[in-house]
Amino acid sequence: MDPRPAEAISRIAGTGRQLLALRSYLRAGAHLPERWSWSQEQIAAFEGSPEQRDLQLEIERVRAAFVARNPGFELYVNPQVRDLDTQIERWNSNESVTAAAEDILAAAQALIASPGFSTDRPERAREALKALLTGHTPVPTPTVAAPGLSPHGQMRAIDFQVHQGARVVAGPDTSSIAADWDTAGWAAKLDVAVPTTCHQGS
Repeated sequence: MDPRPAEAISRIAGTGRQLLALRSYLRAGAHLPERWSWSQEQIAAFEGSPEQRDLQLEIERVRAAFVARNPGFELYVNPQVRDLDTQIERWNSNESVTAAAEDILAAAQALIASPGFSTDRPERAREALKALLTGHTPVPTPTVAAPGLSPHGQMRAIDFQVHQGARVVAGPDTSSIAADWDTAGWAAKLDVAVPTTCHQGS
């Protein structure tokens, strides 16, 4: 295995969470290196770069368009790259990951206990476990990406929050996205602001 996910797995708490992350790494396959989160050196190189300045300009256009259409509300953006340490911390504490980890661990334990599992033939055992992991559908679906594979790790994703004064109207809490963003209509309002600014910037 690529040493980067191997090192990340060593920092993940619990066998279930490790198996769940390993599933994502195996499924990423040959694309894993290009998707892997930036190192601290790469993050430092991004800061102050033309790419960061272009991104910041586009974010400001989105914010201005959003505020113009929604007086009294502000759009907050976290401009920081989500480094690997933060991703691992969130993976270890996220409730949806904890539940999905218990599910995949139970499936792996059932496989190992099955009569056809070849404990005396490591290669066959390894392939059987790999097949289980890559074909497994997590229940529930984790609300965060496996450490190292989050698009936030290469600044390819941005989290927005809607504020009204000091109050967070719609935030990043995954448990309230349906109510705060979808039902309340803020997701649609943000969608209106984003393509408008992209058109202006083209």
